[in-house]
Amino acid sequence: MATSAGCATPEAMWDEEAATVGFVAGPGKHLLPRLSGETAAQSGCFYALAQVGAAPASDGRLYVRDTAVSLIAHDLGHDFRLSHSSAEQCDGAVEAGTCRLAAYGDYYDVMGPPGDGSAR
Repeated sequence: MATSAGCATPEAMWDEEAATVGFVAGPGKHLLPRLSGETAAQSGCFYALAQVGAAPASDGRLYVRDTAVSLIAHDLGHDFRLSHSSAEQCDGAVEAGTCRLAAYGDYYDVMGPPGDGSAR
């Protein structure tokens, strides 16, 4: 479906889509439109975008431009109030080396980096 609202105003886009398809928000309900490839050229249109949920069982809205399961799972995780998973990287030994937190560093968690190596 075409919307008059674009990626620059995702809340308006989600509202328009919800009204068109009859989506009623509520606990455990999530609105997930897949955007067309044409949206890649739009200002403010990300590969995927999700609201961070108020609670794990709350409702939420997100969009994706791809059907990759890891992408959908990652952004749906934000609806469930999950943050990006990081990893602690240490030079030398863990107890004696210099350590830092690496954002998106946990490659074994769905909330880590996507499988293609691009950042979200």
